[in-house]
Amino acid sequence: MHTALMRFIGIVNVVLGVGLVVVAMYLYGREHEVRQVERQIRKLEQATQLEKDAIRRLAIEWESLRNPMRLEPLARLKLNLAPPDVLAVRTESAALNMLPLRPPAAEAGEVAPTDRDALSALAAQVSGAGAAAAAGRVEEAPLADATAGDPQEASGALTGLIRQTLPGGER
Repeated sequence: MHTALMRFIGIVNVVLGVGLVVVAMYLYGREHEVRQVERQIRKLEQATQLEKDAIRRLAIEWESLRNPMRLEPLARLKLNLAPPDVLAVRTESAALNMLPLRPPAAEAGEVAPTDRDALSALAAQVSGAGAAAAAGRVEEAPLADATAGDPQEASGALTGLIRQTLPGGER
């Protein structure tokens, strides 16, 4: 029995020794893989930092290119641009206030074609009445119905007509 026990202990020792060698080889392989992954992580972190630096430099360059102090002399030199004249810029309401007032309305049959004001002729021309309106064959200006009611509507209609007749078309 003593020899059987010794033999069993020897087999257990051999199995444990082989197991220890297999585990050691496995751990060595895993350690090697971990070191490779760590090297890849360091390379990616360096690449990420380089990209962040490039983005920061490009953002600084973009801001310097967009600087109005740099663009204004270039616009003047290359494009012959100048700041707008403050007195030349008018609002829509200021432009409408510069128009002459419409004469008081007369009876429908009393108004001769030559008595129509310039704004009615313009409204007739823009509305598509064309040559007939310009020749005075249209009895009533197309804008008359739009301006008869609410002053807000009249202002909107006049603004639309003015925009249509400005050089360059509608805006």
